[in-house]
Formats: sequence, C-alpha cells, structure tokens
Amino acid sequence: MIETGYNCIGQPSVCSDDNECILGTDNCDANATCSNTTGSFSCACDSGYTGDGVTCSDENECVLGTDNCDANATCSNTTGSFTCACDAGYTGDGVTCSDENECVLGTDNCDANATCSNTTG
Repeated sequence: MIETGYNCIGQPSVCSDDNECILGTDNCDANATCSNTTGSFSCACDSGYTGDGVTCSDENECVLGTDNCDANATCSNTTGSFTCACDAGYTGDGVTCSDENECVLGTDNCDANATCSNTTG
C-alpha cells in the first residue's frame, strides 16, 4: 500500500518523501508559507495575516494595537502590514514623532505685531 505524500518505485518499493511545497500540491493560502514534513506538509500564515494556513486573512494591526506608531501618529492598515504617519504639527517617520516649533520654522500665521508661542502639536 502506497501512502499519500510518498513517491515509491520498484518491487520491493523504495519510497521517498514528496515535497508538496515544491510540487505545488499543497493547499496553503497565497499569504501562507508551506513547510514540507515527512509524508505531508504544513501551512502557516505569513506575518500580518491570521488563520490556519489554509485560509489567511489580513490582520488590522491598527485596530489590534499591535502597531508601533508613535502616540502622535496615525496608523493606517495595509494588506499584510500597516503604515504610520506623524499627525499635523509633528515631524518624524511615524514611529517617532516630535513637536514642530512653528514659531522657529516660520510656518505660524501670527501677525507681524504678535508674539508667537509654540504649543505641543
């Protein structure tokens, strides 16, 4: 009796493991990684996705709170990941945001006869 997951040749049979991942006979989701095992395979969802490996769906890191955005940044979910962007009045890469001093930068809208005072954000 030849078991699924093996390739057997001759009498007596000499069997070798089929690598379903390489052969493309696995049923892993497009957003999962296939791992060959002896006589079978396993599927695991890629980072940014959740599920059983056969079915994977996007994780919304912003809703789950698993993002690493600064407290003064906005998180935006993307397929399989997320992005961070500093809020208005802050500068940085979204993971680290610092207050912009509009008075020093000259981006304030104060009258020429007024004193500009920077506030947070």
